[in-house]
This record gives sequence, C-alpha cells and structure tokens, in this order.
Amino acid sequence: MLPWTIVALISCQTHPVELDTSPSPIDTDAPPTVASISATLNETIGSIVEVTWHQGHAANGHVAYQVDGEWRETPSLSRQAGEQTQLLLGIPYGTEVSYSVVIDDVHFNGPATITTDEMPAVLFPPELSTEVEGQWDDQSPYFLLSYNELDTDYGGPWWTVIVDRKGRLVWALPTPETATTLYARPSSNGQDLLIDHNSFWVIFDSVDSEVMRLKIDGSIIQVHDTPYMGHAFVDLPDGTIVWVNDEPATLILMKRTNDEDIEEIWSCANFLETLDCLSEGCGTNTMWWDPNSDHFFVSSFSNESVMEIDHQTGTLVRYFGHLPGAWGFSPLESTWWWQHGPTLTPEGNLLISARISEKGNETVVREYAINEETETLEQVWSFGEGEGVYGATLGEAHRLANGNTLHNYGSHARLREVTPAGEVVWELYLGGNSHSIGHSTPLNDLYAFVP
Repeated sequence: MLPWTIVALISCQTHPVELDTSPSPIDTDAPPTVASISATLNETIGSIVEVTWHQGHAANGHVAYQVDGEWRETPSLSRQAGEQTQLLLGIPYGTEVSYSVVIDDVHFNGPATITTDEMPAVLFPPELSTEVEGQWDDQSPYFLLSYNELDTDYGGPWWTVIVDRKGRLVWALPTPETATTLYARPSSNGQDLLIDHNSFWVIFDSVDSEVMRLKIDGSIIQVHDTPYMGHAFVDLPDGTIVWVNDEPATLILMKRTNDEDIEEIWSCANFLETLDCLSEGCGTNTMWWDPNSDHFFVSSFSNESVMEIDHQTGTLVRYFGHLPGAWGFSPLESTWWWQHGPTLTPEGNLLISARISEKGNETVVREYAINEETETLEQVWSFGEGEGVYGATLGEAHRLANGNTLHNYGSHARLREVTPAGEVVWELYLGGNSHSIGHSTPLNDLYAFVP
C-alpha cells in the first residue's frame, strides 16, 4: 500500500486540480426564501415603519402594507441576497399597519402588525372640511407645509409636516425653538426635503438662519448657511441656494454656490434709490424661480410690488405693483394689495394671493395675463370674493396639474382647492386665525425622498 500512496501523492502534485471559484448560477426556478421579517418605527419620524428581512437569493421585491383597509405597495426593487430594509411611507400617526414582504410575487407575511406613534400632541389636528370625490387633483395626494404649535403665535414653535388628502398627518419634524420654518419645500431635483430654520422672527437676529437638506427618514445631507434670510429661498438644479437678505430690510438677492462663497445677484435698495423711493422699504415675503426663463419673482410687502430678476445678468426685467413705473392693472379694481406667493401658470399667466382691496379684509386669488404691448396685468380669473376668508399675512396660490388652483391662506390656516368655475372641491382646516401656514407644496410620490 505504501508505494501506491506515494504515487498518488506525486500524481496530485504533478496534476493539481483546478477549483471553480465562480459564483453558482441562480436557480430562477427555485422558490424565493425569506426569513427574519420584522418591523420597527423610525427613531426620528414616528410615522415611518422600517421593515427588515433576510432574502435567500437575488430577486425583485417590495413590501405590501395595509392602512385603514387600503392595501399599498412600495416601489419594486432588484435586490441581492442578504439583509434588506424598506421604509413604509404615507402612514398616518396612530395607525395600525399589517405588512408582507413580496419576492417574485410570493408573499411572506410579517409576524405581527405595528402601530405608528401618536400625532405630536402640540400640533393642531388637521380637519378635512370639504372633499368632492373625483374633482380634486389626483396628481397631488400629499402636501408638504409648515405650521405653528397649539396656543402659539407667529414666532412658533413651528413644525414641518406632510398631510394626505384625507387630512391626516403622515410626517412631522419640529423646528428648533430659536427658529421659524416659513418656506419648507422639496428640492428642485425632487429628491430631498429643504427646511429653513429662520432666526429672524424668533430672536430678531437672522444672522444664524440656515436651510437644512434632508431625506424623508430624517437623515441630514447638508446644512446651508443663509445669513440674514428673513423669509424665502429657492434651490436651483445644480444645488445652489438663493435667498433674500432681509437685514437690514434691503432685500438683496443672494446665492451660495458652495460652503464658502456668497454672491449678490440684485439689490432692491439700489433699485429704489433710482426711483427716489427708499422710504418704501424692501421687506420681502415670498419668491419663486421660473425654470423656463431662469428668472426670479420676488414679492415685497413693504412696497406692494413684485420684481422679476434675471438670474444670469442680475438685472431687473420688469416690475409689477405700486412703485413708480410699475406695470398697471386691468381692470383697475383688480389691483393687488398686500400680495404674496407669485407664480406663473403653464400658460404664462401670473398667479398671486392678495387682499381684495386696500382696506378690505378678504383674501383672494388673482390670475393675470401679462400683456407685453401695453405693459399691463389683465385679470383673467379670480376667486375668493364674498367667501369671507382673510389671512393677514403669508399665503400663496398654485395651479395644479388638473387645472384647479390651490389657495394657501397663510395666517388664516387653511388650504382650499378650487375649480376654474369657482367650486371648492377640497378644503383642509388647520386652525384658522389661531395658526399660520408657511409655504405649501403638492407632492406626488413620497418614495422619491428615500435615501
């Protein structure tokens, strides 16, 4: 036996066996395997459920979950074998959720249900007062906005929230007590949430104002310093933050392209000096960026005018309102007063929220065609006269995808969706004159903000 053993060893050394170390091919006919399914609540946002599981092999997968008898699904993703995590979004506070992991159309039920945290007790519970089924815009099932706590004033404390079409809070994040949040918005690329921490209206020192960029799970991506920001900001597709420097009431349009450099785009004070109108002041309330023209529309409450500014040249293109040389209004009684929230509709009309008259205590939406030949704003539609709703500050209007108009009443905290015929088809009440709503934005897909 000994000689055979020696020969065998020599033979092994002379002719080594080559091992196949490439991964084994996936048996696509094998049934998917899932184990260790569990669910927890997100530590920052108590309405977000985090489902985890172990997946046996690579396959497409998602999570199906039931909210108040309605089944929903997360986006289906191509997943490798191993540990998986999926966020469940759009769930109201205080709601029991059942769920199952779905791999290649095979359902694996979770071991139990899970209930989201109760809504923060300091917030006014939204009340859905009007809902005409089939008439409101189905492309905007959620709204991102901010409003202040119960029994507080304009100085807050404030929260940024997401509310669904049934008037339920599905996401909420508090603002630090030393700041207000008046202009929360999705980023221009639709992937991040941008929340302003504005120190001016709390401690009257806006030097420390900032904009926080974060994901929907509360994870912070970046904090942008925006010194002297008093009200509004926008972000551009390249990540640039543009804001209005309101200290000391000079309305300088600023932008930050990185963590160090701040550039001045345009100065309201310099413009008013050319009109000999410095006494009118340059306090701002809202701004909007038009991606088609790369122009900014900046609304000033102190001189009741809207300035259109070219981003690339920093020049004033035109201005509307009450300053000398401003475009006129037709008819004259359509003149705006105490205007907020200018935007352009898809047709190029100017849409704005304003007081009905100089002394009137009613808030209306006005839509104007921009007549270049006569340099006149010609009113083509309005809503609100005779409704008896008045928001003394803040407010704005948006044209929705279905042609309806969303009216934010600002310091008379409510949202209304109105048809072109003037019918209110959806209304959310958030406390009326005892509360204020900041900037509001329709949202289509919450999963766009997942890390």
